[in-house]
Amino acid sequence: MAEAASSHNVPYYKHVFVLVVSWVDDDLGVLEEEAIPLAQVFRDKYNYQVEHFLLPLAQPEAVFHQFFKERLSAILCSPDNLLILYYSGHGSKGSSGLIWGPGNEGHEKAYEEYLYPPTIRWNKFQERFIDPARADVVLMIDSCHSGAAPSASLAATLLASPEQANFPDLPPLNNHHRVEVLASCGKDSLALAPGRRSFSHSLIKELKSRAKTGAPFTASELLFAIIPRLKAQDKKWIWQKKSVPPLFLRVCGDPDIPSIELRVMERREDNYEDEDDTLVEKKGFWTRVFRTC
Repeated sequence: MAEAASSHNVPYYKHVFVLVVSWVDDDLGVLEEEAIPLAQVFRDKYNYQVEHFLLPLAQPEAVFHQFFKERLSAILCSPDNLLILYYSGHGSKGSSGLIWGPGNEGHEKAYEEYLYPPTIRWNKFQERFIDPARADVVLMIDSCHSGAAPSASLAATLLASPEQANFPDLPPLNNHHRVEVLASCGKDSLALAPGRRSFSHSLIKELKSRAKTGAPFTASELLFAIIPRLKAQDKKWIWQKKSVPPLFLRVCGDPDIPSIELRVMERREDNYEDEDDTLVEKKGFWTRVFRTC
C-alpha cells in the first residue's frame, strides 16, 4: 500500500467518499435545494463516490450510528482515504454542543409515534467515529449553530471570525489524521434557509467553478472563497448581529501541515470495485433509509 495521503508523500487519496445527510422530514426544502445538487456536483464533476442518507424520525441517532458503522468503518480505517460528510438541516446548541434535528412537525410526530426525541448529538457521533478514524475527514455543516460542531476534542482552530476567542485551552493535537470543519455560521448564530443566499448555495457554486479549472484546492481555500460569494448575494446579512460568517475549523491534525486538499479525480467506471477494494458494495446513488424493527 502506498504511504498515507495525509502524510503528504503521495499526491492524493486512493478513495474519496461523500456522505450527504438530511432528514426524511424536510420542512426546509433541503433535498431539492441543496442535498441533491451538492451530491450531483461531487459525483458528476469530481468523480467522487457519493451516497445520500435520509435520517428517519424513529431513533435517528441509533439508526445513523448503525449505518455509519456498517457502511463507512472500512473507509475511516485507512489513511489513504478521505471522507466528506455534508449535513443540511436544523441545528441547535445543547450543553454538549451541536444537535441535529428535524423541524417542529417532525419533532411532534416523533414524540407522538415513537416517544423518543428525534435528534443526533454531534459530540457522541464525533467521539465514536471521527476522533478514532485514520482517514482524513472534511465536515461541511449547513445548520444553525453549526460552529458548535467540534466537541471537547477540538485541538486547533483556524477561524474566519471573532469566534476564535470563544474557545478555551485545548488538549494536545491528535496528529494521526486531519479533521476539518466548514461551518455555515458560528456556534451562537443562525444559518440562512435554503435558497440563493444560503451557505450551501455558495458552496455548490464555488465547487462547480473550481471543477472547471481542474486545479487542486484546500478545504480552507474553499471556505474563504465562499465568504465573498455570500457577501455578494446579500451585503447586509453578513454583518447582522445574530449571524457570523462561515467558519473553518481544524479539529485535529498537525497545525504545521496544510489543509486537506480536494481535486477532481479520474473517472472510474467500476465504481471502486477493484481487486483489493472491500470498502463498500456497489449501490445506487441514494442510500436506503434504515428503519428500526
